[in-house]
Amino acid sequence: MNIVQIGCNDCNDHVYDYVKSNEQQISKFVVVDALPKCVKIAELKYSFLKDRVVTLNCAVGIKNEIVKF
Repeated sequence: MNIVQIGCNDCNDHVYDYVKSNEQQISKFVVVDALPKCVKIAELKYSFLKDRVVTLNCAVGIKNEIVKF
């Protein structure tokens, strides 16, 4: 399964609980947050996923458009 989380804050939420309890079923987990410190927290907190976690420091734009990540 692939999961994308937009806005992770300190990763102390139900998404973390879900990912942790379903670790073996997760193929890729993408975490997106506008704050660099939150991205760093996510890198550490989800490090148990190894190369299956991708963290992105990105913010929402003012236009309604497709963004590649």
